[in-house]
Amino acid sequence: MNIDEVYEQSKSLKAEDLKGRTHKLMISEVGTAKFKEGVKISLKFQGKKKALVLNKTNARVIAKYHGKNTDGWIGKEIEIFPTETEFNGSLVDCIRVRVETPKAIDDFSDDIPF
Repeated sequence: MNIDEVYEQSKSLKAEDLKGRTHKLMISEVGTAKFKEGVKISLKFQGKKKALVLNKTNARVIAKYHGKNTDGWIGKEIEIFPTETEFNGSLVDCIRVRVETPKAIDDFSDDIPF
């Protein structure tokens, strides 16, 4: 028996939900989620069931490109990807966001200035 079949699954995205891949998503709704530590911004995405609860870092990344007013985020695309971060002295899985996909350079010529 799988415990996920018995207990209610989380309504929030977790790093393991991303299956090690980057996902490009369109923000369909911005709300809030209450926790004992306080209120956090929550994003829902077009065609997806789970929401992403933003930490301060992820919220600031989106605000840098789409403004501090979250009403302006609806209809915008972001990428979410799994990675790790340090928490209480240990590495833990997390989700990060980015707005622009970094472009890889595959030119191995000697003209590169470094």
